[in-house]
Amino acid sequence: MQNSRIGRAVLAVMMVFAWAAVGIMAGIAPARPAAAAAANVCFTEWEGDSDTDFSSTDAAAVRDAVAAAPAGSVVKIAGTCAGVSGLQVVLVDKALTLRGGYTDGAWTSDPSSVSATILDAGGDGRV
Repeated sequence: MQNSRIGRAVLAVMMVFAWAAVGIMAGIAPARPAAAAAANVCFTEWEGDSDTDFSSTDAAAVRDAVAAAPAGSVVKIAGTCAGVSGLQVVLVDKALTLRGGYTDGAWTSDPSSVSATILDAGGDGRV
């Protein structure tokens, strides 16, 4: 019984490869899944509550939080925040604390035990 299941699985895989080979030989490109919309991967909170204030697919959430937060605030950052605006990921031009290590929605957790936060200029500027 077990060998017949394995045999059918191997046959199914061989058929998939055979059809792919026929398509390639006929000049037909295999279908590729449509690209999904980019999900937000960078999150910030600066108001001191448990709600995410800004999110983005790049580092715009950090720039927005820094712009909105008054001097003396703590800007909490979660996720991977990549990309530059001008020559840097974010320009901090007032007294702020930027604190990473959070996950989106877990803004009251101890950041040292949650997860990594990444600010990445991608070789295009400064962090």
